[in-house]
Amino acid sequence: MKRILWVIAVTSRDLEEDINRCFHKSGLTAVISSLGHGTVKPGILDLLGLASDEKAVLFAVGDRASAERALYALIERHGLNLPGRGIAFALPVTSVCKALVALCADTTKEEEDAMDTPHELIVAIANKGTSELVMDAARAAGAPGGTILHAKGTGAAGTQKFFGMSLAEEREMILIVVPKERKPAVMQSIAREAGATSPAGTLLFSLPVSAVAGLHSADEDEDA
Repeated sequence: MKRILWVIAVTSRDLEEDINRCFHKSGLTAVISSLGHGTVKPGILDLLGLASDEKAVLFAVGDRASAERALYALIERHGLNLPGRGIAFALPVTSVCKALVALCADTTKEEEDAMDTPHELIVAIANKGTSELVMDAARAAGAPGGTILHAKGTGAAGTQKFFGMSLAEEREMILIVVPKERKPAVMQSIAREAGATSPAGTLLFSLPVSAVAGLHSADEDEDA
């Protein structure tokens, strides 16, 4: 089975549509976008030729070949390697619900060892207004908490699909960091209580986290 990657691009708002089209043409799927703000001081923005610190953040999923095509096109056609144009990068997906199948059968031993990390980032993409349903399921399985991003799906309405499930236009993306040993239970709980057949219609996958600070478990909170 092919390696699956999560591709993230952060750029100025005026490039959002161009990057969206680039993602789709490259074969990436599950493309959603959200708004963000840069942290560069106004004087630096002027030097970089940027009119605003408002950013577009685009997320997409695809195999290695699609991700490489997208990143190459962003550099060659949209100048993302030039100062002030933004940044894009790809992260390996370690598992996806419902079946928790590891999508890395074509990886080398070095790649597998590199993904053997003590924590994982669970990414849950749910329908608008259902993030609490997702978080209730995650907490029930021992997740300490999460961060919610408001986003929208891109592309033709009703045609975008990710692992056979339709993407709604307005979405909420929930990011949850958990110890690796808790990941299966948390993902299974979300899939069971807030999965594809629930009002949340959650799409769910995870990525390796190499280091973490400030993460406390529910058990530690109870002991405190």
